[in-house]
Amino acid sequence: MNTSRLIALVAAATLATVRIFADAPQTLVVWNGEDANRGGGWASPEKDANFIKAQTEVARSGDTALEIHLEGERWLGGGWNWQNWWPENSGTDTTD
Repeated sequence: MNTSRLIALVAAATLATVRIFADAPQTLVVWNGEDANRGGGWASPEKDANFIKAQTEVARSGDTALEIHLEGERWLGGGWNWQNWWPENSGTDTTD
């Protein structure tokens, strides 16, 4: 199994949650590979070989997993925006 597929499995196995503190604490699931499986990714440095994306070839829970592939000699990084940057002013307020 190549590294990007292994990371995809690990990402799918991990429920990404953000605690939102309001009057009553709530949990927002931002990725679980099932009903919470949308968004958009970024990878750096920006080149065709580097990406983070949802894929359906390999998944542990649900039918979708995140796949990340990074190549380079210096800093490598990436992230996932569960709102896919839309609308432009979208965001999740995690303050109380």
